[in-house]
Amino acid sequence: MKKILCFAALVGFINHATAQNTFPTAAGTNVGIGTGTPTTGRLVVNTGVATPASAVDIRNSAGGADNNAAITWSGGAYGFIDFNINSAQGIRYSALGPLVFGSNTNAAYGSSTFAEAMRITAAGKVGIGVNAPAAQLHINSMNTTTNTRGNVFIGTTDAAAIDMGGQLSFGGFYTGTTQTYWAGIAGRKENATDADYAGYLQFSTRKNAGSSLERMRVTSDGNLGIGTTTPGLRTHINGITGFPATTGTAQTGVLRLQGLSSNSVLDFGVNGVSGSYLQAGNQTALNATYPLLLNPNGGNVGIGTTAPFKKLHILGGTMALTTSDFVSSGTGSSLLMGQNSTTGNVYSLVQAAIDGPNTGGILALNPNGGNVGIGTAAPDARLAVNGTIHTKEVRVDLTGWSDYVFNKEYVLPTLTEVKDYIDKNHHLPDMPSEKEVVANGLNLGEMNKILTKKVEELTLYLIELSSQLKEQQKEIQRLKNKD
Repeated sequence: MKKILCFAALVGFINHATAQNTFPTAAGTNVGIGTGTPTTGRLVVNTGVATPASAVDIRNSAGGADNNAAITWSGGAYGFIDFNINSAQGIRYSALGPLVFGSNTNAAYGSSTFAEAMRITAAGKVGIGVNAPAAQLHINSMNTTTNTRGNVFIGTTDAAAIDMGGQLSFGGFYTGTTQTYWAGIAGRKENATDADYAGYLQFSTRKNAGSSLERMRVTSDGNLGIGTTTPGLRTHINGITGFPATTGTAQTGVLRLQGLSSNSVLDFGVNGVSGSYLQAGNQTALNATYPLLLNPNGGNVGIGTTAPFKKLHILGGTMALTTSDFVSSGTGSSLLMGQNSTTGNVYSLVQAAIDGPNTGGILALNPNGGNVGIGTAAPDARLAVNGTIHTKEVRVDLTGWSDYVFNKEYVLPTLTEVKDYIDKNHHLPDMPSEKEVVANGLNLGEMNKILTKKVEELTLYLIELSSQLKEQQKEIQRLKNKD
């Protein structure tokens, strides 16, 4: 009885199919639904309508609302396939267009309210929030704040632990068809404390035949570390130590600033306890040096002080200008300038030193010419002092001296001649007048020469007077003897 029923059903189905469809009766033939001549493909569906709602509709529910998975092939000019799940989300593929992912905002199945979320173009570009991606991955989204996961979030499935977090790697072909990574950016957990989401941003690169190494880090405090994982300041650079190189192009510093279209650079470096340095130079020839300008547009510079009141203000020490390194060589000359703040003996100093900072040297002022003023801004001589000079000795170089007065050829003025000169000029012969001294000052060397001349002339007068007195005494004695 069952066989008879199955045969009858099969005959009925064949009769119905023969009227509307074409089924293959041999290998390699086509199947037609709604057409008796399926010549364009193995399965040809013809609805007989120019723009059918769907040509193929496969679903788990019959008509009405679509609350389950469904696959729909729609006709039209190009046709597309919809993969719908619960009428809320799906994938749409167009035969001549991109693969589009989106959602149906209308609960009624088959509506046209499909909202695109992502697409993959025929060129392999992925666009999220954009219909024409300009890069292999193009994301267009609303602006996000700093306290959100942003537009892209990369995480890990690892348990909470220090140094765990998502990473973005960069690489490409390094030989033939083999790819590898050579740089990366990662956001990692900064500590092992549970429920603490402090993190750091890590930048790494890879040298040839080596492993990827961290080169730079931004901590949760906002400190930037280059060459160090524990930056103590806003910018902390740990590099090669040593004083600046004087030849070649390989520098020992840790930071370099360079101007555009120029080989001039400013290098910063450290050499342990020996000190740090700033060096202006040429990156292609380190033996070439350039000027280093501090506040070229104006402003004071302070050393040892936070409140400089002059162009250069040095507090708490002595400045040394040297021809060599006293510390290492102990030779050469230097000029020391500073101050002594010892209680009861406060003074400033300028000291020339030679072969060591504690050995006095020669201090030359204007050795190539020019006047020096003390207490005056307009010196009119090699040394002009506006004030009192206190010294134990003054040595004056002179050309000639007054000893010619004792030469036999010297004509000693008579006292009558001297008296007549004084009566007329009111000063001794050869001596400057009061008016000349007030106007021009006193030449100590010349004055001492003139004074010595007058003393010598006075001595000659006294000798002559003594001779006259002796003659007078002899005459007086002779007269007495007569009586």
